[in-house]
Amino acid sequence: MRFIKPTIGEIVKLFLITAEYHIKRSSFQVSAQEKSKMKTPSILVVDDEERNIKLIKGMLMKENYNFNGCPNGEEALKFLQDHKPDLILLDILMPGIDGFELCRMLKKMLVQE
Repeated sequence: MRFIKPTIGEIVKLFLITAEYHIKRSSFQVSAQEKSKMKTPSILVVDDEERNIKLIKGMLMKENYNFNGCPNGEEALKFLQDHKPDLILLDILMPGIDGFELCRMLKKMLVQE
């Protein structure tokens, strides 16, 4: 059996399909008035590959998500001082602060709040 490495686009598409499935399965109903008060989910993508950020941005913007991208862990930390995204998609292999270290730092930030 061969392992086929999925592309970043396929991974994001799978994430969106999974999120949509869970939203549809939820047992509560939201009225139109309540829906209008709900904020659009925001997603931060941290990746040192600009083409990955552009690809994910295109996919998320089509689905009406608020999108922000950072090219490295240092920029992500600066961004997170003023913003609290609903989800962070994080690359692991990056120069400087890699994804593992950034994840540890984010966990510490959450504990301190």
